Amino acid sequence: MGRVTRSFRRRLKEERDRVRTVYREGLKDKEHQKALDGLWNAWGSEEGAMTNSGITDALKALLLTAVVDNRREIEELRADLAELHAAL
Repeated sequence: MGRVTRSFRRRLKEERDRVRTVYREGLKDKEHQKALDGLWNAWGSEEGAMTNSGITDALKALLLTAVVDNRREIEELRADLAELHAAL
């Protein structure tokens, strides 16, 4: 009998489901829940990058993608502030 190995995409889905049902529900702060909800877009759009990254742990891939998305938002805010500063 051969060993059945779950695909990485399946593991990603399982981790996202676990984060949504267990971790999110455990967050008391509604703003933290809202922030976590915002990651679903990044995780969905970057699933290919996570799958092909060579990272073997699904939760690590989700975390890295969240960090990258946070960095993107920081850069957008910096650009907005520079634009605002230049207008003054």
